[in-house]
Amino acid sequence: QILGMALVTIFFAMLGMLSPASRGALMTAMIFLYVIMGTVAGYFSSRLYRTIRGKEWKKQAFLVMP
Repeated sequence: QILGMALVTIFFAMLGMLSPASRGALMTAMIFLYVIMGTVAGYFSSRLYRTIRGKEWKKQAFLVMP
């Protein structure tokens, strides 16, 4: 999750969409991407949990998300 957030942030910075000069935009993008990656992590984590026949997959998905 953190690695994905860092890679996407660096990718956007390389494209010129995020400038290190505007620190607020960089931090906002990092927090936004952290939340988005957390949602994706919760989804894939619950899918994996269901394949091993877990009973409380909804609870597990919400525990993984930030």
